[in-house]
Amino acid sequence: QGWLKDAFAFMKTRADSYLSLNTNPYTAYQSAAGRRAMHSHVATLAMTGWLTGEQKYFDKATSIIMPVADLTTTSTFFALNEHLAVSDAGHTFAIAYDWLHPYLTAPQRALLRNEVIQYGQWLYDYTVRKEYYGRYDPVPLSCNHNSVHHGALGLCALALGAVVGCDRPPSGDM
Repeated sequence: QGWLKDAFAFMKTRADSYLSLNTNPYTAYQSAAGRRAMHSHVATLAMTGWLTGEQKYFDKATSIIMPVADLTTTSTFFALNEHLAVSDAGHTFAIAYDWLHPYLTAPQRALLRNEVIQYGQWLYDYTVRKEYYGRYDPVPLSCNHNSVHHGALGLCALALGAVVGCDRPPSGDM
């Protein structure tokens, strides 16, 4: 009812338009702004799938995220816009792993879980090695880099449902 009905209608219209996205290959993630387009595509499709119960939305979100998970690494996204792009990709992989989980095959689940672990570990390592992030200082506390970075790290942790790899020191691959 009310604004919720209007918001859903807007989201569904957007999701319906995403059903025609080219995913052979899906290339929207390949720019600094594109990694946020990838999140918009996957999250909008998956949420619309949950709210409508229509498989086509889950299928399209899966056709977007799986090739990206298979073909990219944290280095791919770091080259686009450093930690911000890695954060956006980690956020997207965490959402995809959680929201698409029941609709994925066992190998797809394993691949996405591995992505969430790798991106979460990278984000954790970057926080530990780069003293700027997480430091009590007015600049990092007030800038969006801190929220984007640590928000994605938190989503990775939530999607995994357990603490993974925190008993080892940072990997050093920055």
